[in-house]
Amino acid sequence: MQTKSFDEIMEAMRNYVISHQDRLTDFNDGAVLESQLEATARELALLYVRCRVGFSSYLRALPYSVFNFQKKEGLKASAVLVFSRARAYSYETPIPIGSVVAAGGLKFLTTELGAVPSGAKDSGVITAIAEAAGEKYNVGPQSVKTLVTSLPSDIVAVNNASPATGGVDSEDWGAYIDRFSNYILGLSRTNGCGFLSGLTETHLVRSLQIDEHFPPLDNIWNMTVYLEDGSGGMTEEAIAQVKAKIDGNRTKTNGGYRAPGIHIRYLTPEKIQVNPNILVTATQDVINDLGESVVIYEVGEAVKKFINALLIGQSVLISDLIVALRRLSYIIDVKIPNQENVSVDTRQIARFQSCSVTVAIQ
Repeated sequence: MQTKSFDEIMEAMRNYVISHQDRLTDFNDGAVLESQLEATARELALLYVRCRVGFSSYLRALPYSVFNFQKKEGLKASAVLVFSRARAYSYETPIPIGSVVAAGGLKFLTTELGAVPSGAKDSGVITAIAEAAGEKYNVGPQSVKTLVTSLPSDIVAVNNASPATGGVDSEDWGAYIDRFSNYILGLSRTNGCGFLSGLTETHLVRSLQIDEHFPPLDNIWNMTVYLEDGSGGMTEEAIAQVKAKIDGNRTKTNGGYRAPGIHIRYLTPEKIQVNPNILVTATQDVINDLGESVVIYEVGEAVKKFINALLIGQSVLISDLIVALRRLSYIIDVKIPNQENVSVDTRQIARFQSCSVTVAIQ
């Protein structure tokens, strides 16, 4: 859809008036007719803009709205906290629900009433939830250390012994489009796209691969489905939910995704441990400002994030890892010596195990 600017509209209107009358007309600034044309042209230009915005925003979403196909919202991370006093006192100190703590700039709110008991220095464990959804709230252990809410004066510290977990980013547009494609191709439900669509409509399954068996494996299994939830595997309870989703209950409203007579085996993928040796180059100023230990830690975390974001069957490409590390603004160069691409098949998933980081100064 093309739009017209105020100047284009104004010129067209002025030319129209001139060409459709046989008398002289005053088009100087401030003239009555000129002012009327300007007012009309500005409204028309604004209408063009509004139509263009509506066209871009709503027409693009039209195919998905017909099927009521929604983007997946993000999930909030949860953490387990312990609040502490400077020393044990003879009275109990309450920790209210909704108390706000933070890991850097990331805030968490307690979800249950807690307390530091009489005669104790530390509270029992108190659950908390992230202020907003997103993977960035999956902070490591010993990260939640800041008291934001005003608490009783004897509460002096807070900490998390284990990492926060469960934070998931909202679905981006590319992933949404891919999932919609699987949804359309899988409307029959019993094909591979149907499995992908049904199992990835929530955050229960992050990735899966299907291995069909002809003839049946062990004279039983027609296919094996390898699946994981972002951790590289799944719990037995989650796999049971997957099986119930695929099987359905053979009603019109919940027919499932498995064709009659097809026997499916559900497994988690084999984890391929990756242990890269990274050589990064930074300037002396960066080392002075951040410290070498901080650079080593942040590079290691970036490597971990890159590898653990890979799905079932995705190989570790060294070139892609270098690109990911170069996104760190203070890194000048990245080398991964003596490291080949890690090949991963459809029954496996790459997982970060450890990382050796060496920092060179330029």
